[in-house]
Amino acid sequence: MTAVPNTSLLGPVPRDAHPPFESDDAVIEADLCLQCGGPCAPAPCVNACPAGIDVPGFIHDIAVGRPVDAAAKIFADNVLGGTCARVCPVEVLCEGSCVLLKEGRRPIQIGRLQRHATDAALDAGEAGASLLKPGTAPKTGKSIGVIGAGPAGLACAAELALLGHRVIVYERREFPGGLVTRGIAPYKQQYKPLPQEIEQITRLGVEFRMGVEVGKHVTAEQLRAEHASIFL
Repeated sequence: MTAVPNTSLLGPVPRDAHPPFESDDAVIEADLCLQCGGPCAPAPCVNACPAGIDVPGFIHDIAVGRPVDAAAKIFADNVLGGTCARVCPVEVLCEGSCVLLKEGRRPIQIGRLQRHATDAALDAGEAGASLLKPGTAPKTGKSIGVIGAGPAGLACAAELALLGHRVIVYERREFPGGLVTRGIAPYKQQYKPLPQEIEQITRLGVEFRMGVEVGKHVTAEQLRAEHASIFL
């Protein structure tokens, strides 16, 4: 059981950068998407996404009333898709590349639609908690150590687990998240949905060792002896 920080002291959030959609509003917004791209060239919004998320694909799922399917597409490319929906600078990435801008219209609200889909899936209970499907790769028998449970460490741990490796994450604090928990303005990111995303990563078999500081509680030599590789 990983501890979470006390967020009751944060106080009210004056505004939300990407407020959630109501379900009907999400469907209406998604239906405005032109579904750009095809077999010859991806949509501009996909090209602009650092994670390469299938933006038209997940938006289509929302438009036809399948937000959990949309979330599965998002998490397949970005294991922290719910968190990134809140903090990603969409205005200069996917939304900034939306073809509707060329017609003088506003872009599709991709960030809010991504939040809608991931929230719907994560709040769906058991179904949402199992969105990261274990990979089909055989177990390698190799143990990988990941230093730090920030966004990079969490994403790396999940990808390595999907490849069949045993993964142990070492974090000196008592809760995971790194800069997500202490380096992002509250109007963009509260602690939710990070605990739910971490639960998904844990279900892949990733082990978290909290309150463990490298150089104090465990030495570099001990890590080298236990693991085939180390991500720092």
